[in-house]
Amino acid sequence: MKYPNKHGKRQRRGTALVEAVLALPLLMVILGLVWWVGWAMTNQQRVKSAAHYAAWRGAYGDGVTEAEIERVEFVGKGTVREYTLGGGPRETIDELVDVAALASPQAAHLADRGPRARYRKGNFVRLSGEFPTSVGLWNRYQGDIRSRAGREGPTWRHRDAAIRDAILEMYFPELDTRMRSVPRPGDGMAEMVRDLYISGW
Repeated sequence: MKYPNKHGKRQRRGTALVEAVLALPLLMVILGLVWWVGWAMTNQQRVKSAAHYAAWRGAYGDGVTEAEIERVEFVGKGTVREYTLGGGPRETIDELVDVAALASPQAAHLADRGPRARYRKGNFVRLSGEFPTSVGLWNRYQGDIRSRAGREGPTWRHRDAAIRDAILEMYFPELDTRMRSVPRPGDGMAEMVRDLYISGW
């Protein structure tokens, strides 16, 4: 008849306890690294989003301040370290003007008076932010998070950059002046005549 070995059970329990004690610090380190990477990626996305937002706002005329970036994009968890604005891309408008210039000098002049004169330049932004934390170890191994973004000016659409005024000035100044000065009751007919030569622009 065999009797159970109580000492063997105690030994296995002691081994499991030692393994758990040895594995626990490694598990904590892995969990800490996962948390730190997630925290860093979240802040990096905040900086990228803020750079794109600032470039978009700058291209459409009304810029964005550092305080607004910290409040809206960084949700009060970071500070702006660098915020630089500059002239951005405008390849689409320049290509339109270059193609028009191939036709004639007059067409190039109209293109300058139309899209190039009416549309703003693009905007380019360099932005860096700092996200301090109360954990001293994280502060030791982190630095500024940097990003940059560029955006062209508003997208050109048909009739957005009207060149009617330039056409009238170059080709119909006298006729347009006379049509505008026609008194009643002929002013309605004069307006219809004006529509014939300016409606296409």
